[in-house]
Amino acid sequence: MVFKNDIMSSSRLITCFLMHLLANGVISLVSEQPESSLNEVDGINQIILGGLFPVHAEGRGEDEKCGPIMPEKGIQRLEAMLYAIDQINKNFSYWKFKMHSVILDTCSSESYALEQSLRFLTASCGPTANISSKVTAVVGASNNVVTQSVANIIRLLKIPQISYASTSEELDDLHKYPYFFRVIPSDRFQVEVILDIIQHFKWTYVSLIVSEREYGEKGAQTIHKKIGSSAHNDFCFATVETLPRYATEITYDKVVSKLNRFENAKAVIVFLNEDEISELFDACERYAIPSGRFVWVGTGEWGAKERIVQGREKMAKGSITISPRRFPIEGFDKYFKSLKPNQNIRNPWFREFWEKQFDCVFRKDTEDLRKQKLCTGNEDLGEFYRQEVLVPMVIDSVDLLARAIKTMCEIIPLFCSEPEKREQKYRKEFLRIIKNTSFYSSGCIHVQYGTRMEESTLAAVRNVQLENNESFILNLKFGAVGLANLVKAVTIYQT
Repeated sequence: MVFKNDIMSSSRLITCFLMHLLANGVISLVSEQPESSLNEVDGINQIILGGLFPVHAEGRGEDEKCGPIMPEKGIQRLEAMLYAIDQINKNFSYWKFKMHSVILDTCSSESYALEQSLRFLTASCGPTANISSKVTAVVGASNNVVTQSVANIIRLLKIPQISYASTSEELDDLHKYPYFFRVIPSDRFQVEVILDIIQHFKWTYVSLIVSEREYGEKGAQTIHKKIGSSAHNDFCFATVETLPRYATEITYDKVVSKLNRFENAKAVIVFLNEDEISELFDACERYAIPSGRFVWVGTGEWGAKERIVQGREKMAKGSITISPRRFPIEGFDKYFKSLKPNQNIRNPWFREFWEKQFDCVFRKDTEDLRKQKLCTGNEDLGEFYRQEVLVPMVIDSVDLLARAIKTMCEIIPLFCSEPEKREQKYRKEFLRIIKNTSFYSSGCIHVQYGTRMEESTLAAVRNVQLENNESFILNLKFGAVGLANLVKAVTIYQT
């Protein structure tokens, strides 16, 4: 089940929401199949997963809680969870259970629409709540702050949580977050790769730009902590700049001007999101920074995304980005490109996504809308489609939980057949099984958890070269020693 407009309002409210959701159940739960009825969820061997996705971007303040829809981070990841559940439900003879979901939009924000959250909270509890709709585990979230809020309550209720995107080093604390897992490496690994690259190219004088958001601040803290170690104490910062949450063009221009003062500081480490990177490149263009003046080194997939690089090639050229290595899931490509707005009614945001994607509207009931073209519903989704990098992580999260639940149901059959048996009595056993579950994902990645309860994976070091409109990728093992010895093929462009 996917809830539209039932959006959480703050870290505190999301915690309250999950307490109600997990402790009291959710009423009016329906199956993932559009034609299904409520009764199908009340049957035997029904598993409910919670899902948290940034369907919309963060709003610009108190008057705008949620921003525009997020086609890649939001819709694709949400559909990846539904796709993974579909694959499980197609093979009931193997899994021996049916899986359903309750999915919420986090709006990428710490604050949400209060009245809608309270309405949903009210609907989630009380004597009418059905025991069979209790959530067995939660997939999400993306934003570190939201994920930590979820994890704070998860540990009290002993409900496993698997994040497909949150990299905060704080989540490494097993005492504070014993029921938290993730299928993406911690920031500490990505920072280690960044520092090895800096060391390899003998950049001893570098700049650092971070976002005021939690991701940027934590990244900066990790960098400073690592620099204090004996392995990385041979360079210093020319300047450290922090971009405020709602930075203006003037702010970006000032940051670029400051960077340019330090002629010998070529490398710039950035802990910024994709939109902030775009704004930074635009500011460099306004300031007439020559191509190759800076080498941007950061985490994430922005170096491979056309919407970030296109039109900003001069600034992006030579950039180095570090991210978990993943291989696209072909089955998801076929699934996503086949979706149609008139058929995909289980995703209440899909028509909004379609309108954004094709710059059209389904209804022309206002003067402004009448000026826009009408959506036919037959537009070609494959024309703009490119699989979002974390889609495989979402699928891995669901697959991992499915395998653990299958094992749990084989050991303790009542865990599947009688939902009330999923309560506290068997939570520790379920946690143990998740820790010991390993498999090869659909992307041929070996999923296995270590002592920190995060998947061991490969790092993709991407160098934006642009000659053939492509990037160069090196596959490295996160946490390996001497990564700098493997980056000799990276091209650094001179001014």
